Amino acid sequence: MLLRDKEKRRRLRLRARALADTGLHATWRDVENALTRDGGQGAHEALDAPLVRFMLNIRCALARPSGERS
Repeated sequence: MLLRDKEKRRRLRLRARALADTGLHATWRDVENALTRDGGQGAHEALDAPLVRFMLNIRCALARPSGERS
């Protein structure tokens, strides 16, 4: 794997975490869609690991206002 591919994935994951922390997204899928809309090509590949998706779901849940948590 090329170093620039690893760096691109790392940056996409950082952006994904920032999006999840806003509280505007309910799940990792919403975060991935937002990244893709914003021109984050390769978002699907960057978020393809189960642990990454799990952590994004947790961040999304914790960032939502307490009245919206289920």
